[in-house]
Amino acid sequence: MTIENVFQDKTIKTKGKVSLIGDWLLNGALPIDELLIYAEKHYAKFRITV
Repeated sequence: MTIENVFQDKTIKTKGKVSLIGDWLLNGALPIDELLIYAEKHYAKFRITV
């Protein structure tokens, strides 16, 4: 499963997504650099305007 799949999967709740990505980071399966690159590319999708 990729980061993209995690965010697109509607069956995984927010806490589950955070837990899954956190586990990947702790286990070294997901480098922080890769997560930051993903966040920069997809920032507009997750931005909330008030």
